[in-house]
Amino acid sequence: RGMGDRYNTSYLNSLPLPSIDPDSKMMPMDIFPTQIIKNLNVTKSYDPSTYGDVSGGSLDIRTKDYPNDFLLKVNLGTEVNSQTFRQFGTFDDVNFNPMTKSPINYNGNILFGNKYTKNDHTFGFLLNGYQKNKFTYEYGKIRTANAQGVERIDYSYKNYIQRRDYSGLASLFYGYKEHSINFNSLYINSNSNSFRETDGYHFDYLDSIYTRRYTPTKRDLFVNQLMGESKFNNFGIDWGVSYSKVKNFHIIKILYKRLLSTKNFKNMMMWHHTTKIWNYI
Repeated sequence: RGMGDRYNTSYLNSLPLPSIDPDSKMMPMDIFPTQIIKNLNVTKSYDPSTYGDVSGGSLDIRTKDYPNDFLLKVNLGTEVNSQTFRQFGTFDDVNFNPMTKSPINYNGNILFGNKYTKNDHTFGFLLNGYQKNKFTYEYGKIRTANAQGVERIDYSYKNYIQRRDYSGLASLFYGYKEHSINFNSLYINSNSNSFRETDGYHFDYLDSIYTRRYTPTKRDLFVNQLMGESKFNNFGIDWGVSYSKVKNFHIIKILYKRLLSTKNFKNMMMWHHTTKIWNYI
């Protein structure tokens, strides 16, 4: 409905889900592999089934349930990005050596589950493991101007991004007649390395300035949920408890090089700035 992030919220299987990003209340959706998602339930108005900490909209992420029959599925995939092919390199803090290798994106997923039934008892389980490695190369211009139209910043930039994602899901189900209990455990680890180079004009300096920014980010999400449902003659009971842990580690390392002469790269003033940020929920 056009509301800001702080007015919205996200859930996992209808239970509250903390955000892995400390600057956002909503959980970033790109951290969830599609292999574990059953469906998404979007609510754009108030609803009795949701919590009261939302005035904009809510997103409920439903994970997959156990299969009705034996299931074993293995997926392997690979791709080549023409922008990163022969345009990438290796990360080593502020040292980055482009054009040293040709990275290939790849991903793998395994899904295993089954269901057992005996008399009025039902037991089902689903296990999932996922890994993805992706390289991205971006380039372009960064320009800003003031209200009078005077140019303040005019940069050319190149951005090299490597991202590795790992996830695991375990879902257990037990049912007896009109009663059932379900346990879900989800772990997601997302690591990214971003290396950006900029070169151009900045209003604070008379000469051109060159910057090199290295930003590694490590994000962990660990969720455990226990839910149950019981049906009686005239009414039913749904209940659920959840324990979630989020860890976010963010480092910003910036190397500044002020070009005293644009034609003489040996004459440079250099200084470093490093910022480390830890976030726990």
